[in-house]
Amino acid sequence: MAGWNPPADIADLLHQATPEAATQLRDIAEMAPDRERRKAAKRALYLLSQKHILPVERSEPVAPTTVLQAPADALRAFASAFDGAGNRLLIFLIPQPDGGNPLLSHILINDARGIRDYGGQRVPRRQIEARISDMERGMERGLAIAEIEPDYGRFLLAEARAIHQRDGTMTPAGFLDLLPLIGMPRQEYERPAVYAHLSPEEVLSDPTVPHDPEKLFATVWFENWFLDVNEVIPWLYRYVQAMQSPIELPESARAERRARSLAEATEGLLPAPVRRLYVRRLEETADILQRRSEREAARMALYHAGQLAEDKPVSEVPFARFLVERSWAVAYHLLREQAEHRGDIPTGVQPGA
Repeated sequence: MAGWNPPADIADLLHQATPEAATQLRDIAEMAPDRERRKAAKRALYLLSQKHILPVERSEPVAPTTVLQAPADALRAFASAFDGAGNRLLIFLIPQPDGGNPLLSHILINDARGIRDYGGQRVPRRQIEARISDMERGMERGLAIAEIEPDYGRFLLAEARAIHQRDGTMTPAGFLDLLPLIGMPRQEYERPAVYAHLSPEEVLSDPTVPHDPEKLFATVWFENWFLDVNEVIPWLYRYVQAMQSPIELPESARAERRARSLAEATEGLLPAPVRRLYVRRLEETADILQRRSEREAARMALYHAGQLAEDKPVSEVPFARFLVERSWAVAYHLLREQAEHRGDIPTGVQPGA
């Protein structure tokens, strides 16, 4: 990430740093035919999100309706894979009891903060399959969406609501009017749905599953997985300070300092609660990829989930260390110009995965 030079138009939008610029970047990230341009736009979007500059919402809020319970067996549910910040979409196609056009509802959830936003619109029946196909084509842009069991969708939504109950926070205004149309889950799910299709023991012992986390992060569905840059920066400074020395250190001593700094940062940035979030993110993303027949990526994700869930220091987990390294690189890019101007970070010290 260090030394990243985006295309001129993307660099200009990044410099503008407005919601309108972020909206254009989102369009490029979703629709540009060139993969490198999509990738550059996603990186720029991530950098703007760290400054709390987000694209303009495109969905219209669900209009208040008379609350009627739709037939439970007629509901259809879809879910996206997780992004690097713990966000995913739940999508419900909700039939109307009066026989009218069904409601296509999008609900944005975060695994640490609960339900963040929702919206929807009535969809003519003849357009339903085309809408679903449009969603599924997002695979090419790194947005993996798959149809899931309706009750599992309700369960995932109930989990998100439970976060608000735990933290004493409110769901978005009007959301509770939508909830009866979706309903409550009929059962609890002790394990993520992916384990109905893939055995964790078999994946962990399979020698054909690539173990290098760099290969996982090179896929389009994981390339935007980073730790929060504001949380990474203090650890980046500690790393830089550890690497500075008034005398020339032998390479072995520099390598030892770097390894120790990386281990400390990994332990600090991925405490047990965050570690559990990443396990679940990997499992749920593996489920979506498995349903979309991306079997190698699904198995890699489940392998790293298994490694991360093992009872050993998180600094010994390759996925965790690599996640910290690549997040260091993002933070370095963000701070490089001002830090070099102040002389805080010498140009010879560049973290990166």
